[in-house]
Amino acid sequence: GAVPEKTGREKRPIQTLVANLEIDRMSAIRHAPYAPRNALNADALKAGIAERSAQRGDAGEVRTWLLNHFLRHLVANFEPAQRVETLEAARQVLRPAPLPEWVAARFNAPAASPAAAKSQENKADAPVVPLVWVNPDEAPLRTLEARLVEFLNSRQGTPLEGKLNRVNCPQALALWEKEHAEMAAKIERGWRQSQPEALRPFLATPNGAFVEFCPDAAQLRAEMAFESYTMRHCLGQFADRQALTGGYGESYAKAIEAGELRLLSFRDAGGQPHMTISIVVRADGKWQVDQVKGKQNRPPVERYIDDLLACLNQLEINGKTAAGAGGDADRGAEEETPDDCIRVGVARAPEGWRRIGQMRDAAAQTALVARYPSLFRHLSSPAPMVEWLIAARSPELFAQKPPLSAALRYVLQGGENGVGQDGAESGEVFATEDIVWPGFQAEQGTKRAKARKSSGKKKPPLSISRFFWAMTLCWLLALLGVPSAWLLLALIVWFCQSAWRTIRGDYDDTYGGRRLFALLLAQPLVDATAETGFFDCDTSELTPQTHVHFRAAFLHYAELRANASVEEARAHLAETLERTWYRADLHTLLPTDDPRAALAFACVRLAFFARNATLMGWIDSGAVWRVLLLNAQRAQDCFANWEDFSRAYLAGRQQWVGAYRADPLGKRFDETTLRRFLTSKNIWAKQPWARQNAFCPERRR
Repeated sequence: GAVPEKTGREKRPIQTLVANLEIDRMSAIRHAPYAPRNALNADALKAGIAERSAQRGDAGEVRTWLLNHFLRHLVANFEPAQRVETLEAARQVLRPAPLPEWVAARFNAPAASPAAAKSQENKADAPVVPLVWVNPDEAPLRTLEARLVEFLNSRQGTPLEGKLNRVNCPQALALWEKEHAEMAAKIERGWRQSQPEALRPFLATPNGAFVEFCPDAAQLRAEMAFESYTMRHCLGQFADRQALTGGYGESYAKAIEAGELRLLSFRDAGGQPHMTISIVVRADGKWQVDQVKGKQNRPPVERYIDDLLACLNQLEINGKTAAGAGGDADRGAEEETPDDCIRVGVARAPEGWRRIGQMRDAAAQTALVARYPSLFRHLSSPAPMVEWLIAARSPELFAQKPPLSAALRYVLQGGENGVGQDGAESGEVFATEDIVWPGFQAEQGTKRAKARKSSGKKKPPLSISRFFWAMTLCWLLALLGVPSAWLLLALIVWFCQSAWRTIRGDYDDTYGGRRLFALLLAQPLVDATAETGFFDCDTSELTPQTHVHFRAAFLHYAELRANASVEEARAHLAETLERTWYRADLHTLLPTDDPRAALAFACVRLAFFARNATLMGWIDSGAVWRVLLLNAQRAQDCFANWEDFSRAYLAGRQQWVGAYRADPLGKRFDETTLRRFLTSKNIWAKQPWARQNAFCPERRR
């Protein structure tokens, strides 16, 4: 057959077709930029954007764009985002915040008010929109925001200046990618010589030297263009490459010239750059390390990490450094360490900048891992508190790096099966006093546990005063005519029994055994509620009035609805308590929370809840005592003594209620209360902190 004649479209050159495809793609983005999706924490995302924008000092147009288009992009398009498909999942991601009524209505949960019930009826036939939760502190989110801020600031002197709100987020990202691709092509076609007059020495290191860009040098922009060409990043990419004006370079050059930004470049012996460090100058004159880039915006190569540490520590010595994103100098190391440093495995510790694997300070480790759990794998010797925190927030990280704590190894054994898994096929039984540890294996002991045992607290000495008073009593009875031989024999038997119990470590709970120590952690809440019989091992149930008083608060703690039945509470606790107790109050910490304080607060609440759950008849005592002893071991692992623990609890409760989280059974706990708890008349002062390990399985036949 005849060959059909080519149409006009087919005759057009390939460049025209590509251009049309680009136009079609941009048009599609323009008409459908945001997917229909709802975010549970949209308010938190908006607050985070506003806070970071204020810290950067963004222009009003930039801030408005971020709070509009960037927020909408996070809600609608951002990945990774956690899909929320059940009411329980919504509670998990929102905890400790209360569940909004619209969320309950979304999952057809019982409405909390008549208005909410009416809303459920009206929306029954509405189309289902996907529901997600976006981590407001996710590293990809912060990286994306930095990219967009860079794009927005570079619009000065372009047709988009003053018209940013007409550009949606997908369009801005597409333009950013297109411009950077064009910049890469231009770099390949251009070259500039270094301008030494624009640099001044900062620090010499074994592999080269750090130099600083001079803000008042006439060759500043030319040197920025050289740095950008060599390093393949946008620092010195000007829209007009001849006049060195406009574009990304214009934004950075103006900041340097105004004294708002300082730039350091690491040069080798031949003068070639290998690392660029940008430092924001705050209003108080202190420096805040902002970005650390290697070539092509990648992290610096391993060869120059020690040089980077030397530079960062020199900034520290000079007294120029300030806190990072949070802006408060007293915040933890995680707030003083930019994300670029985290990526290359370095962080700021109390003793200075260090490789993360070399950090030994427990507080610095905890603060860093609380914000960046994935860094746990870099720690060669993680502190016990770090391990318990990782167990609560990211237990999957133990798959390649098992915990050193024997108690935590037992807690995590069997993965989802948790504590109580029956794995002792050999027939051996391990117990602490009469509390059996199902599934415990002898090889689960660790070097850390053995070290604690060998270098732990000394056994308490035999009571000299008790012996003295016993002899006095014997003498008085002898004066009354009681045969002294029988008295002496009874005294010897009694004293030998006491000595044997002391040597073996089998202390009576009434006078300070493991069980009493585990219960004493709950003293602040026992004091607040005036509960009687909490520490008495003979107490088997609560009074009806106390049961009614505790019920609603305990159902909330167990993440059950307020009208849940006793059978539902029993079934829920039997399934979850031993498996997930160590995550309570810790798995959804706020970015501003002190994890150490949060852990002390969690220990107190867990001890109080677990003990009373048994007294309420919601769970059997065997499971609860295992949880109580493991919770006590967690406290022993993470705190040095009662004062250390109580001060952490004081801070923990303050930050809990300060974030408007509920603590219905607690009351004000201040310095006065703390000192009262630690006086010689209080039971805390009478009970040694670590006289014996709470988790101490012994082989029983």
